[in-house]
Amino acid sequence: MSDRMQSRHDTAPEPPTHPDLASAGHELLGWVESMGLVTTDAAKQRLAAERHDLGAALIVPEGSRDDLALTAQWSAFICLLDDRFDATPLGTHPDRVRTVMRPLTDILRGDDTAQCAKCPSDPLVRAFNDLWRRTAAGMPPAWRHRFTADYQDFADASCEEAEIRAAGRELSLREYVVLRSRTITSAPMMDVLERTGPFGLTAVAHAPEVKDLRRTAIDVVGWTNDVGAGAAETSRGQLNLVSLVARERELPDAQAVAYAKSMIRRRLRDFERACAELSGKGSGTEMRRCVAAMRLYLYGTLQWCSLTRRYTSEGPGDG
Repeated sequence: MSDRMQSRHDTAPEPPTHPDLASAGHELLGWVESMGLVTTDAAKQRLAAERHDLGAALIVPEGSRDDLALTAQWSAFICLLDDRFDATPLGTHPDRVRTVMRPLTDILRGDDTAQCAKCPSDPLVRAFNDLWRRTAAGMPPAWRHRFTADYQDFADASCEEAEIRAAGRELSLREYVVLRSRTITSAPMMDVLERTGPFGLTAVAHAPEVKDLRRTAIDVVGWTNDVGAGAAETSRGQLNLVSLVARERELPDAQAVAYAKSMIRRRLRDFERACAELSGKGSGTEMRRCVAAMRLYLYGTLQWCSLTRRYTSEGPGDG
């Protein structure tokens, strides 16, 4: 982590390097190849440089080798799907986005055999079915329902974003941050961590204050992602926090980036205040576990963002 990132995250947990980190990296590359998600050496090298294995080690530092591998594979799948929508013309065709997402959400509702039979050559369907089968095994119905609802919301938001792009419609900054909280896929990933992470299932997941804390963490991750990917997304004419800040506040690019980073810092302070309140004196064990898991996810993800080659610019600075 850079000095700038560290000074901003001096209250963050520092997850240790996982003893199975190297094996998780090898397993990830073997898995994406076996599923057909990458088909060229160049694509494989790009994925390896993104270090999803390292990201997994930062957010599940006490997980087993299988937990680490599964977390890394989910992370890679999420980014590969995101690239399909953002780095190709697909993301401007709502009907095609629906065609991509519908088999995945059908799998979550128990139609896995039928969907794989309908799409035998679709690597995304094959990979998603494999991830879901291994993740959901042994998890209670309440967790399955929550994950399904969160992933369906992501699917719906992806379709909405494609409609906005196709229509060339401009969003306000306020409208955009609401949509961004749904397209970042952080909510489903936090659900996955109840399966693979060190804190397990929590009985307080549906508490309003926990939902608020999740939304705050999701904003930080989404906005940090936007700062990192801002130049590439702006060059493609796509919605982005930085470009919207520049437009609404009439700022040059560098000042818009600085303003976006200040938004992230403010949201981080909101997150830490909520964590202190929820885990303070009188809070129950379940709530403290939940807060610890959320902090581990958020700060591990931010640390990964500062290290991965997926993004070319730094995260928010000091101040």
